[in-house]
Amino acid sequence: MKVTGMLNIFIVIGILLMALGIYLFTKTQEFIDRAVPVQGVVIELVDTGEGSMAPVVEYRDEAGQQHIFKSNTSSKPPSHEEGETVLVLYDPSAEDAPSTAKIRSTLHLWGLSYFFLGFGALWLLIGGGARIAVGRQSSR
Repeated sequence: MKVTGMLNIFIVIGILLMALGIYLFTKTQEFIDRAVPVQGVVIELVDTGEGSMAPVVEYRDEAGQQHIFKSNTSSKPPSHEEGETVLVLYDPSAEDAPSTAKIRSTLHLWGLSYFFLGFGALWLLIGGGARIAVGRQSSR
């Protein structure tokens, strides 16, 4: 495969990763627009493997019903401590509202979309920059 073909693959992967990041960003913003904020407490930190910890949070919805959820986002070191009070967002209009709960923080809300946007931009810059450099070399 020619070098330009390989670089085009980098560019396409970069565009796809960035598109996924934009999609996740949009979905997160839509969730925030619908969500209701309530207070929650981190009741446990669960090891998700290799020392990465995910917070387990207990909160009461607007009706006063108690719910517990484990965050899909884990980190090393842990982003929260047991007993810490956190702001929880959940979508009361969702069919299974308690399952939509997320900790209101940059990491827990935006982490995945930022990851894909950044990683996609990196692939796009590498592929695009190298493509430009190869184009300049071949035109000489």
